[in-house]
Amino acid sequence: MLLTLTGLFNLVLNVTVLFAVIVDLSVYISIIFVRKQKAATAAPYKAWGYPYSAIIMIIITLGLIVGLFFEDTQNCIYSLTILALAFPFYFLLKRLSAQPKNGVDNIGINKESY
Repeated sequence: MLLTLTGLFNLVLNVTVLFAVIVDLSVYISIIFVRKQKAATAAPYKAWGYPYSAIIMIIITLGLIVGLFFEDTQNCIYSLTILALAFPFYFLLKRLSAQPKNGVDNIGINKESY
């Protein structure tokens, strides 16, 4: 209720929507890249109309992102700022989780035991 009264609910909702659309875009792009990189192996699943369906969805998703920017520029700038600030933390946590600590790997198994 506090989020609704202060107007923060609208901000949180708009930020979440942009993040969801960006994730969708990354999925469509990754389908094309993975299929090109591993063209020799059989695809684990069939994508209807591939690659045209993926390209159409990329265009539609880019249109949604552009529309969001024109409709709500301020919240989109907030979203991109949050995303840009999150990247250094992601790479820091990725680097820290890859380093073994005191002979124990990142899932907690003692390396001397295997």
